[in-house]
Amino acid sequence: MGIHEAQEALFTVHFLGMTLAIIKPVLLMWFISAFIIVFFFLALKIKRARTIVEMLIAFCQDQFLSSFPHYTRFWLVFFLSLFLFVATNNLVGSIPLLESPSGNLNFTASLALGVFFLSVLIGIKIHGRKYLKQFVPNGVPKLLIPLMAPIEIVTYLFRPLSLALRLFANMFAGHMIIVVFFTLLSMVPIFVGKFVPLVLIVGIKLFELFVCLIQAFIFTYLSASYISDAMKIEH
Repeated sequence: MGIHEAQEALFTVHFLGMTLAIIKPVLLMWFISAFIIVFFFLALKIKRARTIVEMLIAFCQDQFLSSFPHYTRFWLVFFLSLFLFVATNNLVGSIPLLESPSGNLNFTASLALGVFFLSVLIGIKIHGRKYLKQFVPNGVPKLLIPLMAPIEIVTYLFRPLSLALRLFANMFAGHMIIVVFFTLLSMVPIFVGKFVPLVLIVGIKLFELFVCLIQAFIFTYLSASYISDAMKIEH
């Protein structure tokens, strides 16, 4: 996994007069999206898949929507889909010869900006112009408003940046550490062909899976928190 600065396009797509270069992470992301859609359709017919979906629904309700001010089926589907999408994109990097799209800053930035703009639109739709009052802290003297308001705005605008960098940095750094560890392990003759490296590899892969899932949880949890805050801002 790495920062894909100049990847060769697998093929190009012409759309509305634009030429879009499709690189490997984008194609992989499309396959993952299709996989999730197929999985939900299978859940309608296969009992075991339906059980997994029901467990995921209960998990999302407890973790992401327990304090949501406007709970609807839409938000349940949205956060369930977001969690599965991020988690699957994280986990696919654990498969040999595949790179996780989450290790691409463009991918995480696109997700973070999408969540950010959605929260802004929801806030404006519910509160109208009053939504802007959140940038003026309660109890601040009028003389300090010109100073405090820009600080609040800059802090607010850093949300998508921190959201994108947190996911990207953890996934990129985590996989790089594992690659370096395996490289060093292969250079130590005493470990080659022994039981110890097998135990270490299994342990590290399990830890890698845990990191992938926990990062998907954190991303979705923060996204739910931002949208929830936009719905119930206090003036």
